[in-house]
Amino acid sequence: MNVENILLNAKNEYNSYDDLLASTASVIIFGAGSAGIAAKRICERYQVKVQAFCDNDARKHGKFIENIRIISVDELESFDDKPRILISSDWTHDIALQLREYAGQVCDLTFCWDYDRWKGHLNKEIIFNCMEKIEAAYDLFADDLSKKTFLQMLLYRVSFNSSHVEPAPYESYFHPRVRPEPGDIIIDGGSWEGDTILFFAANTGKNCEIHAFEPTEETFSTLTKNIQDADLCDIVYANELALHKIRGTMHLNTNVSKPSQNTISSEGDVKISVISLDEYCREKKIEPDLIKMDIEGAELDAVEGAVETIKKSVPKLQICTYHRPSDLWEIPLRIHELIPSYELYLGSHSQYLLETVLYAR
Repeated sequence: MNVENILLNAKNEYNSYDDLLASTASVIIFGAGSAGIAAKRICERYQVKVQAFCDNDARKHGKFIENIRIISVDELESFDDKPRILISSDWTHDIALQLREYAGQVCDLTFCWDYDRWKGHLNKEIIFNCMEKIEAAYDLFADDLSKKTFLQMLLYRVSFNSSHVEPAPYESYFHPRVRPEPGDIIIDGGSWEGDTILFFAANTGKNCEIHAFEPTEETFSTLTKNIQDADLCDIVYANELALHKIRGTMHLNTNVSKPSQNTISSEGDVKISVISLDEYCREKKIEPDLIKMDIEGAELDAVEGAVETIKKSVPKLQICTYHRPSDLWEIPLRIHELIPSYELYLGSHSQYLLETVLYAR
């Protein structure tokens, strides 16, 4: 399949989201809540006038947010020209389909919470400069659903329209062929407060061993409390560490909208300890059956620190591919390079940019 031709036919006229906002005089924001207000702040930065908020909740119709009226979908017809509509709601895929008659005027802005961090994903120059790698990655996926998901995420990123994004028919980290199983030794890179740990333990009947990694003191404290409250201390080994390609000390940027999105940065405000998975496995004398990584952009670095372990144990892999613009294709290519026999799958677990996971076994 010629992925480039498909993307060229779907792309809009703007090279980036910044370009779109700079070229837009006024918009309607779909989503009359806190996310809608965050989207309004982005519009204000670019001197874009917000004509109205739109929402499906009839209880909000006729009310106001910051002196701007909330309207129904039917009222969109009252505007002389089809307005530009920016969707701030997490239900952005469903809403984009609902607004299909407005087609090219509908753009996703669910990433308004951390606009500067995520806007680079919707930059066509990055995508079209990497087409050779993108075409190669597309050919690696083991099934049609994964290839479709890969293409849909790219279509979304060149069109800004979330109607392309279809969530997977299975839960996050529970791909039919790549999921935790009883008896597994599991590496949970990026445990946050332990939500995934609870799911893994429940779905294996607590018949597993989980090595959890979370580097920030406050979140680690919550993680350990949740492990204790769930009576999982016998099977979960919590580490106040981040996975990376080296062992040492780094800095974490915690100046983000959600603590779960802290990122390793040379200019970070919090000092953290990091370790490579290879060193950790050698020290603990373990061979993992499953490695999950959701580590806010450090996935490729952590993979480089796990090369020995991956080659030796050939574990199942669940690696997030959405934190950096090129992760979507770079991570599958690197995993295939390490173990060519891996079956690779891709799942999207939201209606927008985030929660896309590479599965391998």
